[in-house]
Amino acid sequence: MDACTSAKDIWKRVERLMRGTIQNKVDRETHFTNEFDQFVTEPGEALISVYNRFAQLMNDLERNDMHFPIVTINTKFLNSLQPEWLKYVTQVRLAKSLKVDTFDDLFDYLYQFEKLVNTSRANKLEKYHDPLALIAHTGSSSRNTSSYYVTHPASVVDYDDEYQQDDI
Repeated sequence: MDACTSAKDIWKRVERLMRGTIQNKVDRETHFTNEFDQFVTEPGEALISVYNRFAQLMNDLERNDMHFPIVTINTKFLNSLQPEWLKYVTQVRLAKSLKVDTFDDLFDYLYQFEKLVNTSRANKLEKYHDPLALIAHTGSSSRNTSSYYVTHPASVVDYDDEYQQDDI
């Protein structure tokens, strides 16, 4: 700052320090665009956790002057949810306007169904639970003496369970 000869030079230098260089801005935009594109939920993640992570990402994008159309944001939020949310996402698409409502509105609408989704998850885990899954095979064999485990994919969508109308 000592090398600056005028207040304008000082201001330009401070502004550059605060905003960063053009390359830094491009790097930030690339980083946040990738984070938006790759946003996914973890199996079993609570809706509030998904919402908080997505809201943080949207705040970061806005803070860096990056904007997506509202329909793109809403579609990304809905598409990132796990398969057990499918019938409720369909309800949201029918009941809400993805061009007008915010993802906050979509969250508020979906939140009322979280207990049903959690119950569905628990039922699936119970349904696909194999009581012998954790028992190792200990029989003697000349071929293979190693233990093995039986597992069932709990993330498989059970359409009979997912589309029952009695829990709506």
